[in-house]
Amino acid sequence: MYIADPDNHNKLYRQDIEEGYYEGLSDYFFERYESKISKWEDKADNMTSKVYNPGTHPDKALQIFDKALQYLSDEALPFFKEKEEYYGPEIIDDYNSMVDSIKKGKENFKENEYDEMLIEYNNYIAEKNKLKQIKKEIKAKIKKENIMKRSDLMKCFDKEDAALVRRSLKEFADKDIIEIYKDGSRYMIKFL
Repeated sequence: MYIADPDNHNKLYRQDIEEGYYEGLSDYFFERYESKISKWEDKADNMTSKVYNPGTHPDKALQIFDKALQYLSDEALPFFKEKEEYYGPEIIDDYNSMVDSIKKGKENFKENEYDEMLIEYNNYIAEKNKLKQIKKEIKAKIKKENIMKRSDLMKCFDKEDAALVRRSLKEFADKDIIEIYKDGSRYMIKFL
């Protein structure tokens, strides 16, 4: 036997409780608290979507899944347990399906994406370190010369690093560390 949820004023729900018709009470629960449940689901989904950010180590990604599970346990589970007396144990099954979805995502990640993401992460860190080194070398070369031809600067680096050199020059120009200007047919770089 169930009692009526004091926060649910749906006439059909109250009538079913009074008449002892308890089948489908969970439908009234979801109808009444749909936005609250959606908020929890959306936040958990948002948390787990950060798993795929570049620069995220796969071990950190696994921790993100755990944080999402902890969030649901801390925020949603007490509410579901509180409302269970009004709507029955079926609503806990629905909470468990939210949790199972995240657990399944975590397992799929471990099985299918962990190794690939580790390789991508290591490549990302290697490129980041390479970019840092290139920026350091560019600053040193331009400081030494004060004004330099862009083509001469590009010759100081390997061809496969050309994109990183151009990216560094653009960042320096955007931050007003250097000025790139045209002198006749040549592009010149000046340290500011």
